[in-house]
Amino acid sequence: MCLFCAAIPATLSGGAYAQSRRRRAREQNPPRHAASSGPRIEPLPLAVMTAFLLAIASALYHSHYGGP
Repeated sequence: MCLFCAAIPATLSGGAYAQSRRRRAREQNPPRHAASSGPRIEPLPLAVMTAFLLAIASALYHSHYGGP
């Protein structure tokens, strides 16, 4: 398995894990002032975007070098 193909499921599982940890932390310690927290990027959408870019890179790599 190439580097790109191996990184896609690892990225998604890491993003899902980070999302669950953030959700659990929010449930245990809700923010006191929602306005002061500011906009935050959620881990799961960031992981999905990264996996999409890795899939494009994998397709380019496999089409150019004829890998498995």
